[in-house]
Amino acid sequence: MAKLFSAQLLVACNTLVIFVCCYTGIDDLLQTVCWVAEEKQLMANSSKLAAGTVIEAHLDKKKGPVATLLVQAGTLHVGNVMSCGACFGKVRILSNAAGSTITEAGPSIAVQMIGLNAVPQAGDEFQVHPSESDARAAASEASEELRAARIAEMSTTGSMVTLSSLATMDEDVDTLQRMNLIIKGDTSGVVEAIKGALQQLPQESVVLRYLLNAAGDITVSDVDLAAASGGM
Repeated sequence: MAKLFSAQLLVACNTLVIFVCCYTGIDDLLQTVCWVAEEKQLMANSSKLAAGTVIEAHLDKKKGPVATLLVQAGTLHVGNVMSCGACFGKVRILSNAAGSTITEAGPSIAVQMIGLNAVPQAGDEFQVHPSESDARAAASEASEELRAARIAEMSTTGSMVTLSSLATMDEDVDTLQRMNLIIKGDTSGVVEAIKGALQQLPQESVVLRYLLNAAGDITVSDVDLAAASGGM
């Protein structure tokens, strides 16, 4: 078992070093971060348009797309129009960690937000825009970039396909065997975790091809895609 280090504070030039492990040191790390922020007067600009990162997202049958956001700059208000990766929408409801409805969230605050037109991916960056047209344009640009990246991945590795492209694929008996997979989960984080775990498996003889990986319920089209591709 690895030796556990007790929390220590070292000062090397202007860099503070905190030794932590899974059991100790976290309180000292947080205290040091707060001390440095106070000492150097490090403060986020709360008056600018909000921006941050998606921590988690899922599709609720009654509420629609629900995203957990970490506000990293500015202040997020109810009624703001925002882009979030390839999604966009208007903030209809904000709720804090206790589940209480709030009207705004400042820097370093994590909130659950309802109002997007689709489920974003964990890790997507969000940005509040002055108008809905700006938010729609930003989401459209992100969607095109995502589509281009997906096409590039298809052309280089062939690991992601659609139902229409399955019919035009040439079968080569000399190539590696491929296993078609469809991954659906209740949240985008779960989907990414499953995909990441699968990518760690050896693929010398079998190559994993992801037909679809997204958050949400299993639909009839998902079943049709699995049946047509012989996937699972």
